Amino acid sequence: MTERVILSARVILVGLAAYGALRVADLEERWAAARVRGDRLEHALLVYALTVCLLAAFPRLKVRVVVGGMLALGLGLELVQGLPFVTGDAQIGDVAADAVGVLLAALPFVVGRARAARAEAAG
Repeated sequence: MTERVILSARVILVGLAAYGALRVADLEERWAAARVRGDRLEHALLVYALTVCLLAAFPRLKVRVVVGGMLALGLGLELVQGLPFVTGDAQIGDVAADAVGVLLAALPFVVGRARAARAEAAG
């Protein structure tokens, strides 16, 4: 479990560093050419980092509870942004980016916990 958390933390740091470098270099037009909106990338990275932090900080929580909570949080944010008196605009693409970030973060934890359970049952 510890190796998985360290690897996930490294992936988060590398991803955030790469994103920061791209923001400093002001390469928004290149993101547009690749059809990736910076806002969606921010959603995916933020939700990825939060999911990894939650799963690492609370190892007894079931992964599906954290995934469901993070997806509900992302959907709730977009619903609030859709209200007429709130600044911002609701976009289904942001919810999709949240889902991608959550699922990518949860995958190593699901695989690791399944392997640990299988090893415990076998020996």
